[in-house]
Amino acid sequence: MAKESGIPSVIPNRSAAIIYGVTIILTGIYYFFYAKQIAPLLPKFFSRSVFIYAIGACFFLAGFCIVLDLLATKVAGYLLALLLFCLAVTIELRGFLNFQDEFKYIYAQGFIRDIGLSACAIMVANFKRDQVYERKHNRRRSSSSSSKPQA
Repeated sequence: MAKESGIPSVIPNRSAAIIYGVTIILTGIYYFFYAKQIAPLLPKFFSRSVFIYAIGACFFLAGFCIVLDLLATKVAGYLLALLLFCLAVTIELRGFLNFQDEFKYIYAQGFIRDIGLSACAIMVANFKRDQVYERKHNRRRSSSSSSKPQA
């Protein structure tokens, strides 16, 4: 879209996706190291550490797919968006509605942040990977056909 308007991209999409993937990996690591501190924030049915470690593993694997630009990145991006939305509703919105007035702005800010991050995950998932892979595949095909002797 930036090329249509004549404005060049300052940061390529791939670089932004790598930065986003690294932050998602770090979030997953955070869930592993601080499981005891995260447990009280979750609803009672999620307070077992197994769920917290599973959420951390989901963050880590989704970030890994985004950084390496695997074919599973589309599925990982949509599942990450769903996970972030669920966490926004179960932690941030619940905290906004149930906690004291002094802490409501923290939960409101976290809710908006998580919704924005889930939208970012959808944007990364919708990146036109098929065109990139098609160009690489066509380049390999054309270089292999030019190296074969013509009969």
